[in-house]
Amino acid sequence: NDTSQIYQILPDRLKSSITHYFDRFSLKERKRVKSVSTDLNSHYQGLVRRYFPNAKLVVDRFHIVSMLTRAFNQVRVAVMKQFDP
Repeated sequence: NDTSQIYQILPDRLKSSITHYFDRFSLKERKRVKSVSTDLNSHYQGLVRRYFPNAKLVVDRFHIVSMLTRAFNQVRVAVMKQFDP
């Protein structure tokens, strides 16, 4: 049973805006959060650990696939450069 919902989209990605938003919720409420999906931004990882101490941090699929694709292409180009055209 999927109960995932988007509750809020903030106007920007600034750390101050994010902390201001999450400061509105009590620690008791934030401890009830089970998982948080995020990209690979290191600031977000720190914020999740700070505000949601019991949550599992999940990197979203889009960013995982994007990272793997970039890495694969870097290796592919490096291998291709070893051969004459």
